[in-house]
Amino acid sequence: MSSRRRFLRRLAATATAGLLAGWLGAAARPRAADAVAPHGALIQRYRIAVCDWMILELQRLGAFPLAKEIGADGVEVEMGGLGDSVTFDSRLVDPVVRRSFLDFC
Repeated sequence: MSSRRRFLRRLAATATAGLLAGWLGAAARPRAADAVAPHGALIQRYRIAVCDWMILELQRLGAFPLAKEIGADGVEVEMGGLGDSVTFDSRLVDPVVRRSFLDFC
């Protein structure tokens, strides 16, 4: 049986993931950095994202500027460890941390 608190944590984590996915989806649109063929057709390059844990910025805002610096098009934010709990140990459950991520984007 699930508690209300556990349900709200899952809801917040899912909503945050959805907002971040929407932000990352904007990167899939063509942009000026894409090459144009001699006959005028757009040659869309592949979009590359990095996981924040791979650049040692687990659930930190520093992942976004670092990803930009290394040329990545997006960031996948790690949801925290599972450990012995039923849900992830995400810092994004904290309203202050979540707001800082949303304001940054």
